[in-house]
Amino acid sequence: MVLFLRALGPAAVVLLLMNLFVPSAVRGQSTILGDLNFELFAAGLSRPLGIEDAGDGSGRLFIVLQGGQIVIYDGAQMLETPFLDITSRVACCGERGLLGLAFHPNFEQNGYFYVDYTRRSFAPGGTTTISRFKVSSTNPNLADPDSELVLIEQNQPFSNHNGGALEFGPDGYLYIAFGDGGSAGNPSNTAQTLTTRLGKILRIDVNNGDPYSIPPSNPFFGLDNALEEIWAYGLRNPWRITFDRESGDLFIGDVGEQSWEEINFQPAGSPGGVNYGWRRMEGTHCFQPAAGCQSPGLTLPILEYPNGGGGSVTGGYRYRGSDHPQLRDVYFYADFVQGRLFAAREENGAWQQIDTRNVPYGISTFGEDARGELLFADYFSGTIYRIKASYPVPQLSSLSPAGVAAGGTDFRFTAVGDNFVPASEVRWNGLTRVTHFVDHNRLQVDILAEDIADIGMGEITILNPAPGGGVTDSLAFAIEPEPANPPTIFEGGVGNAAGVTGTEGVAAGAIAATFGTFLALRPEAPLVAPLPTALGGGMLRFEPMAPAALSFSGAIAVPEFFASAGQKNIQIPWELLGLGEAQLTARVGTLESAPVTVAIVPFDPGIFTADASGTGQGAILIAGTTLLAAPAGSFPGARPVRRGEFIAIFCTGLGAVTHMPATGSEALADPLSLTLTQPAVTVGGVEAGVSFSGLAPGFVGLCQVNVKIPEGTASGSSIEVIITIGGFQSNVVTIAID
Repeated sequence: MVLFLRALGPAAVVLLLMNLFVPSAVRGQSTILGDLNFELFAAGLSRPLGIEDAGDGSGRLFIVLQGGQIVIYDGAQMLETPFLDITSRVACCGERGLLGLAFHPNFEQNGYFYVDYTRRSFAPGGTTTISRFKVSSTNPNLADPDSELVLIEQNQPFSNHNGGALEFGPDGYLYIAFGDGGSAGNPSNTAQTLTTRLGKILRIDVNNGDPYSIPPSNPFFGLDNALEEIWAYGLRNPWRITFDRESGDLFIGDVGEQSWEEINFQPAGSPGGVNYGWRRMEGTHCFQPAAGCQSPGLTLPILEYPNGGGGSVTGGYRYRGSDHPQLRDVYFYADFVQGRLFAAREENGAWQQIDTRNVPYGISTFGEDARGELLFADYFSGTIYRIKASYPVPQLSSLSPAGVAAGGTDFRFTAVGDNFVPASEVRWNGLTRVTHFVDHNRLQVDILAEDIADIGMGEITILNPAPGGGVTDSLAFAIEPEPANPPTIFEGGVGNAAGVTGTEGVAAGAIAATFGTFLALRPEAPLVAPLPTALGGGMLRFEPMAPAALSFSGAIAVPEFFASAGQKNIQIPWELLGLGEAQLTARVGTLESAPVTVAIVPFDPGIFTADASGTGQGAILIAGTTLLAAPAGSFPGARPVRRGEFIAIFCTGLGAVTHMPATGSEALADPLSLTLTQPAVTVGGVEAGVSFSGLAPGFVGLCQVNVKIPEGTASGSSIEVIITIGGFQSNVVTIAID
């Protein structure tokens, strides 16, 4: 049998699946807006109102100009020719004009983008128009102005409070912010009236219908006395709505009437239907009626501030960039009229404004670039600025691995600590080495064979550059004597880490085990990802595999979970996908094993087990819980699963996936990596419907298959579970069913 980690005891695999390779959180730090710098990004623009990244990997930023143009910053300069020019269709200015822009999530493939503008019309305040346009088929920096498809038109009773923000949510639906129609005090009470779009956020499906459809999950779907498009209501003039790119939470900046400005919030997963209170309330205060305004069902803002009779809030973003870890989780917003920048943070479930700063700008909008770094626009000068902070001082806590045998080849290790940034440099004995930023807590470093040619120590430090920055204390990296005996890999000694070693082969991306002798100087299990390509003092290589992302000296370096003299647990590199076989070699210092031929197959399904034996109780949880689907009392927190409940089967070797992560790196939760081939699962001999099959987010090489326990399944403490995919069958494991 191939063991996953031989040191694991009963149920430890389940605990491993729950905790392995989850990146540590960056520690919370206070932010001081006075320490921020505002770096000039672009100038000479006319009334900028929006800054958008297309999500196509091009690095371009698209800037919305109120008069009716969208212009492009291509990463080096502003392009002279506008991306889109519909000036002749737009009624401008005041609170009207070209107000919003959103790119379709699949813009790179379909070229669709959406705008919100005020169309010239006979309506007193013009007509708010939501339209889809398409990029030119010949030039990616030009849109086709004749491709307009109108989705929604809404006549405005007054010329103010048009709203105008457009955003695609994590669910793929388009969210549209409408103001209450204008004038003072919302005279028609439109914000509380569910038969009009005014004072609302709409949610529509632009991928279906003509020109769109209503998601059935909308809160007023199927009701006769409400517009089905409505997602939220009770808003006065929502000026900029944004989704947190990590959590999916929705932030809404809502401009106040005469006393209070507010930021509203909707957590990810909300069913919608939220009433934010206008015109009954302005912020957390009564407006009309003047007293006794609070009633059940109203959702109060998370932040508010007095406007002194003159103010206009501009909603912003929660910082999710990489350059400034001290700003992480801070929500930035501003007041357009007062020239103020605000910072807020959630502490123990409550939002607090933590700083404010007067600035000489009328901040009309914020924007995020592709990396999550923040920008804002000064409407009056037509200038775009980047928000910059001094780099923090980095901290270095550990290295994985902490040493190798002298005389080895190039390899990659992981530095663990805090306050790392994309500009961080790892230094080996004072010399900079190629550094790969993973997150604020992890860097990967490429070390050269010449660095480890002789027995001794390498001194590792990390530098964050100016402004601010600094150098960490050093950690020693051991360059150790090699063993007396060369490593060997057993013939047929490479197999799926969850099942039984055999001659069928292993699948690219899977977790596998390699058996042999003298494979490492010492046991080592880092439990850190991205996985290092040297562990326990030794290395493994697949050949011939150049070119490849993890290629060193013409061979693919193999990421390692665990090393000992007799066993190495590894991820089979994704670069082997589609090959029939490859040569695997072990190296410790200058000593190298004879190559062993490893068959590469499309699929090699293996289900992990609670005792790491490959048989018996499966590492299978009752979905939505941390309970093992096992006889009660057999493991801590175990109970039998019931018919109709879902289970999560943890396995490996299910082959190619969508959104394939880099070799040795964790799978993402957004987007999910789904298997290209759907497996079949039988529970007690009965086929179970598969609801999910893909990589488990936050883990390396681990697959998860969710199925519903069929009604016709027998009861018992040892009901067999089998996965079959592409003609390959997994090991047989068991669960308990009531």
